[in-house]
Amino acid sequence: MKKFDISLPLNPIADQVAASFEKAVIGQSLTIKSRGTLKTIPGCVHWHINKNGEKGTLEATFDSTRLRLWLCFHDNRYAEWIDEAIEKIKKSLESR
Repeated sequence: MKKFDISLPLNPIADQVAASFEKAVIGQSLTIKSRGTLKTIPGCVHWHINKNGEKGTLEATFDSTRLRLWLCFHDNRYAEWIDEAIEKIKKSLESR
């Protein structure tokens, strides 16, 4: 698995981070296929992101307890669109 941290502003508001992330994803013409949580990180928000008509899955997790947001993908779910999506999502969120 490859992981990419996203820098958040100081003292971010958890609800705003999740909403901004979803807005950035949709702004890249990507689809949020699922939104849930992980057993290993109680209270987190975890997304699966796809590009319509393409293979591959990009995952994202926001841990509101530790105020961390990261993107990741498993090698067996990699597709070429993921590299560009990661860069654009990071740029969108880190410029706010």
